[in-house]
Amino acid sequence: MSIEEDSIAFLEKQMDDNFSEVFAQYLVEDIVWDDFGMSGQRAYCFFASADPADADPNIIALLPPYYPRGAK
Repeated sequence: MSIEEDSIAFLEKQMDDNFSEVFAQYLVEDIVWDDFGMSGQRAYCFFASADPADADPNIIALLPPYYPRGAK
């Protein structure tokens, strides 16, 4: 599995298992990866309201660190 496929599987697991309520209620506006000066990568997600009449939520999901397979 490539790093791209592995990171997508990681994101899907977080969306489906650990953050399912937030991801079910809001639309993902953007996902940003950052290393925060550590060995792994960390994604954080910005959300938008599913209803254009509602204001966008002030919510950011900070996902757990992601360590690519084989990373040291």
